[in-house]
Amino acid sequence: MSISYGKQASHIGAFLKENYQVSLREISARRREALLNDTTYVQCDLCGSDDSAIIAKHDKFGLPVQSVICKNCGLIYLNPRPSDASLRAFYEGGGTNDGVYHRITNFENVEEILKEWFGQDFEMTAAERQRLEQCRTEYLQLKRNDEGKPEEETEVYGTDIGRYLLPYLTPDAHAFEVGASNGRTLSAFRDIVGCQVSGVEPKVASCEVARERWGVDLIAGFSDHPDIPKGAFDIVLILRTINHMVHPLEELRRAHNWLKPGGLIFIGNQDSIEKARFSGFASRTVEIDHMYMFSINTLKSYLQKAGFEIIQAELVGHFTRKRDPDERDPWEARIIARKIDGPIDESSLEYPGAASELARLVENLDYFADNQQVRAVKKKKPQRKLKRFIKRIPIPGLYRLAKHLHLKYFN
Repeated sequence: MSISYGKQASHIGAFLKENYQVSLREISARRREALLNDTTYVQCDLCGSDDSAIIAKHDKFGLPVQSVICKNCGLIYLNPRPSDASLRAFYEGGGTNDGVYHRITNFENVEEILKEWFGQDFEMTAAERQRLEQCRTEYLQLKRNDEGKPEEETEVYGTDIGRYLLPYLTPDAHAFEVGASNGRTLSAFRDIVGCQVSGVEPKVASCEVARERWGVDLIAGFSDHPDIPKGAFDIVLILRTINHMVHPLEELRRAHNWLKPGGLIFIGNQDSIEKARFSGFASRTVEIDHMYMFSINTLKSYLQKAGFEIIQAELVGHFTRKRDPDERDPWEARIIARKIDGPIDESSLEYPGAASELARLVENLDYFADNQQVRAVKKKKPQRKLKRFIKRIPIPGLYRLAKHLHLKYFN
């Protein structure tokens, strides 16, 4: 029997809803509302086209943000999106590298979260503190591994990635992570691979935790920091960070410059098409601070355009859902690519295209129904929703392609 990891935020959210009738979704929405004040229209970052179709008009927090799909290459992105200045303020917090995005949701700062919502004069009662401690105890019990040791999700993920990349690395390698947070993922990765690790992280406090607690040296800043050396690393790790990047093609080209000849890049990120098949784009996938909703296909196109050769690309079970890999929903894209030196012939690049990308929604539902029939019974409503979604998107040939691929959902 598999055991849920019991995400900390889920337990805190249940506590807040039960005791204060406020949800983390509402708190998250309020934190992000300022991003709506300064927006800008953009062209597709992948192919440069400005021909797109609207696929969602709000995000999972309920904020009025518009998502589109490029009709040429199939990239899904926000348009209009928050401006560069408002995003920098969201992450940096006015130059302190401690913006709204970095406000952590954990049991230690629940009262701060409540002060943020109700006002600075708010104080928890003794009974509420006791209930919070009980909730924390329940969470800690759920997150223990098979040996009874408490685990952090970042530790589990770093261990998982280390094992995944172990065949490609040696102990004398040097791995560099973009957006390394507090260094826990990198330290767990290092424990498996045995190699040198470092990275870059915008939040100064996280860099200090990484150095003092986990022995990981991070550069405080963004990927354009002048202290990041060129031609120095054997692998660059981009773990659930690329969807926060404003200009991902530019970022990947920087990573190309950081690598030694023949160096590797690894991207781990959710496939938005896979994730959306459960409940649609707006309710599960779109977030105002995620500029792009990548798929495994558009990520591969990005890497090829940035000067990389794809070695391996696959969808795997998202680790935070279930301990048993066989029971995880396969919506995390993992791609390993090798640096290629020399000019890129962009005319030879092939993009997946909008119709092909969105038709995967029905293709995946077919897999879902045929191979996981127990859960398929519970998911008929999302199937109907996605069928209607396919029909209303103004992409030439989309409905015809989806119907041809999977006729039974359109009868």
